Amino acid sequence: MELAASWLQKALDELIELESVAESDPADAWRVAVLIARLLGSPDGPEPPASLIRRLPVLLEVAGPVEPQAILDRIASELDFEIDPEGPLLDALLDTDDTLGVLAMSGQDETALALARRAAALVSLYPERVLTLGAFAEMRLQTVREDAAAGLLWRAVERAPAHAVVEALPTPASTAPRVEDLPKSRTTHMRPARRAIRMPQELHLAAAASGTAEARELEIAEPGLQAWVYEEAGRMRLEIQGAGAEPLTAVLIAEHAKDGAEMARVAIDVERSGSTAYADLGPWAGPENALHRLVATTGLPSSDVRIVLEVSSE
Repeated sequence: MELAASWLQKALDELIELESVAESDPADAWRVAVLIARLLGSPDGPEPPASLIRRLPVLLEVAGPVEPQAILDRIASELDFEIDPEGPLLDALLDTDDTLGVLAMSGQDETALALARRAAALVSLYPERVLTLGAFAEMRLQTVREDAAAGLLWRAVERAPAHAVVEALPTPASTAPRVEDLPKSRTTHMRPARRAIRMPQELHLAAAASGTAEARELEIAEPGLQAWVYEEAGRMRLEIQGAGAEPLTAVLIAEHAKDGAEMARVAIDVERSGSTAYADLGPWAGPENALHRLVATTGLPSSDVRIVLEVSSE
């Protein structure tokens, strides 16, 4: 936390130095707007001078508009190079961070979220390029609010080691033993440790309003496993049959419908009765529904989100 506090204090010191020349040049005006956004966007950092906050409309006008596509093109270009990530690539990510802060501060939250999602998706495609930036990402995440658009970008960097490990794993076909080579005692009970079940989009669309409480069978590729979502006494209930007797955990994951980038996840409590698992997802409709809450955390319209149920057994 000391490093994070020092980073914010440096932002305040620089802001005070620039106060007298803030509107004299577009670059200076932009930098001042960036620093103000950085301080206002921190959960417990120092406050920027009130005199500068009052001048924000003029500063933003002098600074000029931002071009999200140009920023994304720059990130893509730097990710594709082999140059030290702590040089031009980190600069590109920081410039993206700056832009996200200014967009959010100026009321363009949807544009900021869209840019953050696309930047995070790019980073996730090149995890090995940002491995050395993990420490900075961890520090930066301590200085932004949990729901900030910039958090999406730096969480993608922070998760890079996990993505890199997954990419380095051999394909299942080259490592998994054939079923016929396993003893019968193992093949009888063998089951994938992790299963992903896509939730029909109409479920969280209904949860966001007042939908018709119709039971829906979920699509699952694995034989012997079935799942439904249905209404019971005004509640949305999930039932999974054929889950086996092993301890089971379940997580709801919100993904961006266009690119599949993970936006948010939440664990849900599961009750067991033999090989059948049950979960209560809250009221069928309204803000207390688990699907509705998960979609709301992404900041996206419901139609732009898909939800995947991931169940894991030990």
